[in-house]
Amino acid sequence: MMFKFSVRSETTRKYYERRIRLFLDFVNFGLENKNNIEERCNEFAYRGSSELKWTVGQVIKFLQFQKDRVEEGRITPSTLRNYVKSIKLFCDVCDIAIPWKKITRGLPRGRQASNDRAPMIGEIRKMLGCPDRRIKPRWFLLAFV
Repeated sequence: MMFKFSVRSETTRKYYERRIRLFLDFVNFGLENKNNIEERCNEFAYRGSSELKWTVGQVIKFLQFQKDRVEEGRITPSTLRNYVKSIKLFCDVCDIAIPWKKITRGLPRGRQASNDRAPMIGEIRKMLGCPDRRIKPRWFLLAFV
């Protein structure tokens, strides 16, 4: 219940719950209650707080699997960080003390800046050749700003 309470946005809560469900499925935890995510989370929180080494091992195993997916190009590094955020919030709310600095140190970083560039002169000329009169003033404005 604290996990649901700690997330303000309903959409964010759904994404976090889905990622937590994927994490619990990956570590094969609470499969007998597969449909009830609240019971699975409560059981994991109870075991995680009493067996810290086991919990850290499970988190590292899951993140290594996701890191391999990043290296294969199946997901982006930013997606991996989203998994970390949801698991970290869950563990923080459940008072499971995991050394996140050590764990996140080995994860790849996502791109912070976009992959934009200025248009080349040939591209500007091509766009100015369009018959639509509304495009020319916009391109002149963009080209000289």
